[in-house]
Amino acid sequence: MKTVSTKVDRVLFDKLLDTCNTEGCSISEKLRELIQNCVESGSSYDLKQSTENKTDLDKPKAHEGKMPVLHFHWEGGKLVQDETTWREKEIPEVKNARIIN
Repeated sequence: MKTVSTKVDRVLFDKLLDTCNTEGCSISEKLRELIQNCVESGSSYDLKQSTENKTDLDKPKAHEGKMPVLHFHWEGGKLVQDETTWREKEIPEVKNARIIN
């Protein structure tokens, strides 16, 4: 895998971050998806259009009850995020509990 680096203005970054939060994915995952779609289709991708055209039924469900697990690796002296996976939240078992009035 190769690393791609770019700079975007704050407004575009915020839109990208909102999209990722809504879809429950990392920025790296979304950028890989966007680049792959763009290259395969031979056209550009409009982030604003894609988010405006989605209905609530089209949007993936939020990761309720799950915790994000971020995966990183070192590359060229920099920490790079690979992906985000989700795991169930562990609810600790209560032992020897007592209610105090």
